[in-house]
Amino acid sequence: MKIGVITSGGDAPGMNIVIDTVITLAPQYGCEIVLIKNAYKGIIEEDFLDVKTIQHLNYRNDGGTILGSVRFPEFADTELRKKAVKILNSHGIEALIVIGGDGSFQGASELSKLGIKTIGIPATIDNDLSYSEKTLGFDTASNFAVEAIERVKSTIISHHRCLFIEVMGNKRGDIALFSGLATNADVIVIPEMKKSYEQIVAEVKEVSKRQKYIFIIVSERTYDLEKLATMTKKEANIDTRTLVLGHLQRGGSPSIFDRILGMKFSYKAMELLSQNATDYCVGNKGDEIIAVPISEAANAPLKRHDILEKIYKKIEKGKE
Repeated sequence: MKIGVITSGGDAPGMNIVIDTVITLAPQYGCEIVLIKNAYKGIIEEDFLDVKTIQHLNYRNDGGTILGSVRFPEFADTELRKKAVKILNSHGIEALIVIGGDGSFQGASELSKLGIKTIGIPATIDNDLSYSEKTLGFDTASNFAVEAIERVKSTIISHHRCLFIEVMGNKRGDIALFSGLATNADVIVIPEMKKSYEQIVAEVKEVSKRQKYIFIIVSERTYDLEKLATMTKKEANIDTRTLVLGHLQRGGSPSIFDRILGMKFSYKAMELLSQNATDYCVGNKGDEIIAVPISEAANAPLKRHDILEKIYKKIEKGKE
């Protein structure tokens, strides 16, 4: 079997681990790997690579993706997908491993309906695929957020300031919740535990009664950071600052957890294709690597971290 590999959507630490592991495993399954640059757009443009072109490069533990990734909304067009299938068939490519997030998986599912075997590997720092406990890149991004928060603490404590730190998450609060708990943040604000601007300011005022420095972790696309800082400065009479970590969280070498997880996902994907499975995505539940139909993954209930939220609420209560 000739298998194409693409990375799609936002880049995530660990994508290169998957690419390298799939290449390494392929001979054991009697498969040939074809690398496709720039996601679905690369299929249409026939931007294919032989694995020999990258085997001499030391890319395995690099952040990002050596194959590149571009947004390609045009792929929603049925005729363009049919064209993609014809191109893949002309190169003898029977299957596709898609490394990315939910939108990338939907494209894979549509290609499966047209006869290309497809397997999705979840790679997104946002951890926003509910069928899987962890997505590739989340652990690395969260570790960076923790390191950044710990580094800036010394300045904020020294100058008795209130700092609003925005972390990534794309409307999901996992990075904020995990990094906030890990750094003992005074206030954590995530979309799953929605609060009004007034509630947040009130919480900060309460914290300011017992200490002169305050850390607030805010998930991106949830609140206007500058508005929060301005309101807090006025209401709590405390010097406020804002810090947006941004895309720094998406880069860098993957953590050991993401390296091992990427290898496990790759092994499961190759195993599924060897069994002629299609329209599936892999994931994890604890130490178990699972496979679910992409349609089922898309409709999975919203991921909750009830125990972590309870811990946070208890800690908040204990600080009062």
